[in-house]
Amino acid sequence: MKMRKITIKREKIKIGAAAPYYVFVDGRKFDVLQDGEQIQIQMDLDEHSIKICADFGADKYWSENYIIDPGDSDICFHAYLSTDCRDLFKRIISLLAI
Repeated sequence: MKMRKITIKREKIKIGAAAPYYVFVDGRKFDVLQDGEQIQIQMDLDEHSIKICADFGADKYWSENYIIDPGDSDICFHAYLSTDCRDLFKRIISLLAI
């Protein structure tokens, strides 16, 4: 069966570096990313979804659900914690496909 490689890199940060990022694939917890780490996922060529949760204990911040279209292209994501310009206290997890 033909597979493709999905790479998710967590950007190294100073604030919040100890918080684990949980990676969910198709709604199920797949792996944990620590500060500066990356994982590679072998996936079939069907459509899949990826979502990340940064766990700060009492506070959890979720990325949007990113849909990976069917196909055979390898994809690399950078996961990072950012602050929404409209609300400086609202943090969001962003997945940037490059």
